[in-house]
Amino acid sequence: MQFQGENSPWKISQITINHLTASGVTIEMDPRVIIIPVNDISTSTSGQAFNSGLFQIVDANNGFTINGNGAIIKRPKSNFTSGEWAHTFTIVSSDNITLKNLVLEESGGDGIYIGNGLGSPIPEDRKDTNHKIVIDNVVIDNMARNAISVVDVDGLLIRNCTLKNTGNNNNIHLADRGPWSGIDFEPNTPWHELKNIIIDDNKFLDNRNTGISFGLRNLRERYKAANGTIYYFPQNLSFDINNNYIRGNTNGSREGILLTGINNGDFKGHLKFNNNTIHNTRMGIQLIDIDNTREMLVEFNNTLFEKAAMEPGWATLFFKFREGLEIKIHPTTEEIIEIPHLYNNSGNITFRNTHVKNNISNNLVIFDIENHGLDLEYENINFNDFYLDNNYVFDPRDTGATNDVHYFINEETLSESKNPQIAVSYTHLRAHETR
Repeated sequence: MQFQGENSPWKISQITINHLTASGVTIEMDPRVIIIPVNDISTSTSGQAFNSGLFQIVDANNGFTINGNGAIIKRPKSNFTSGEWAHTFTIVSSDNITLKNLVLEESGGDGIYIGNGLGSPIPEDRKDTNHKIVIDNVVIDNMARNAISVVDVDGLLIRNCTLKNTGNNNNIHLADRGPWSGIDFEPNTPWHELKNIIIDDNKFLDNRNTGISFGLRNLRERYKAANGTIYYFPQNLSFDINNNYIRGNTNGSREGILLTGINNGDFKGHLKFNNNTIHNTRMGIQLIDIDNTREMLVEFNNTLFEKAAMEPGWATLFFKFREGLEIKIHPTTEEIIEIPHLYNNSGNITFRNTHVKNNISNNLVIFDIENHGLDLEYENINFNDFYLDNNYVFDPRDTGATNDVHYFINEETLSESKNPQIAVSYTHLRAHETR
């Protein structure tokens, strides 16, 4: 199938690739092509994500490629006053899908939504998970919600893409809940998967909130259905985030990377961030409610933060821990029980070879605890080889010991704690030194 440039602009209704059985199907576009919707989809204000893409790829399992060769697909945000589902591409329950060499300009939702079909209420075999999705050399500009949203995938490569201006200049009720990220990982159920994911050599520019966000609270290894059946869904996360440049907007986007919800205690696998730059944000990296185990590695290597704490009171690294409920299954009665719990035993988080420069805030790390009497216990947060160009002020309680340093603690949030001690190990912390 071909879109020829001399016929531009192409005005199309929704195009659906559904239950594709042929193998190796490719849509080629002329670089002069511009595609716009002829009549936009009324379900965008109330419909579900999996039925509101301008291009819908559903249950295509034998290899399908769209090569834009620089073609532009535009879904004007001005057509939408509310909702968040008017995506440009929706990929659902599909395998071996490639989108490359495209320019996506505007939509009332996401540029690309990688989701999950309805399937059975509890898909024991995870049959609807997407596999082997490639997004290569795609510009996604001015989406209302996210440039790319990822719900359920095993095997995803996003490379050489520019994801920018997400969430800016929306109508007031359009995608008003955010998250306004370049890429947002947002599993919806315990049985969704996020595995074998590579994000390499991309630019995240001027997005309203975040370059890359991880909202992982819904993932759980154990789930009890209404009929009493307990299902087990192993969560072996696998992320490699390499060689990316994240720049906030002129007002200072909230953070470069947001990581939240690793609080199940059952996660295994890794999130590795290597050779990334974060620039012009209010916070460099924010971590919320991280209650990890040593079987789940979170690692930031060779990170450059430049102007990544651009407001006083914020920090390059911001840890926020809140009291919540830990959900467990009773070992004998198999009943779901909820235990008051402070997400604080962080475990296996490492920052290695980090360069911080030209910040406005002199806070390197802030620990912000919302706690109401529960014991605090922090373990194994490692800061190794920091290079600091600013005059950062350390908490005077620093004893100088190599494995017990207290600094940048928000005293007000610790006032109700039984044991307000935060132990952070580090090696080779050096101020006023550049590489």
